[in-house]
Amino acid sequence: MNTLQNIYHLFKKDVTIEWRQKSTIASMFVYVISTVFVIYLSFKGELDATVWMAIYWIILLFVVVNLTISAFTEEAGRQFYYIRSIASAVELIGAKMLYNAIYFVVLSGLTLAILALFFGFPVENGNRFLLVAGLGSIGLANMFTLLAAITARIKNVALIAVLGFPVVIPLILICIRLSGKAMDSFFAVGFVKEIMVLVLLNVIIIAMSMILFTYLWRD
Repeated sequence: MNTLQNIYHLFKKDVTIEWRQKSTIASMFVYVISTVFVIYLSFKGELDATVWMAIYWIILLFVVVNLTISAFTEEAGRQFYYIRSIASAVELIGAKMLYNAIYFVVLSGLTLAILALFFGFPVENGNRFLLVAGLGSIGLANMFTLLAAITARIKNVALIAVLGFPVVIPLILICIRLSGKAMDSFFAVGFVKEIMVLVLLNVIIIAMSMILFTYLWRD
């Protein structure tokens, strides 16, 4: 069985478990809609574009932490030796990153839809904003997946907050800057260059995760 097949089967395992439990998606939905509703009541249904964008990324940041914090709970526990006997480190982290990235992109889309339902969609260039939101969501999911792997191996989940927020700041700053440019209907100067930086950051995160997790998986 080759690497891609192993990644697919591990990915399918996570999807099957989540489909049976449905606990994470339900809790995330309740969190997002209750947060947006409280904001709606606080601001009386009126937000300018900048505040709307800031709230969107703040909600996503907390959603991704809650989504990934228990990503390796089973693999770091009693299933550790069994999983290690049937899959390599690259296969496991690849499957986890794929699962969390797809899951988080769906949740970010759900968050966007709920915000648009309550406050409208104040973005002039929707395609540009969706591109930034998609790439940013994938980057956040992959970054926190790696941090979840580290905290699971050292058995200290609280460290995900300590480690996560400093290293995620550059990614968040780029996403916010690009989102601001997407608010304008005209073509913003440097948008393509910064999108390429965001893509490069995603590639670096994936490569770094593959390398670091290999050492974590050995110990």
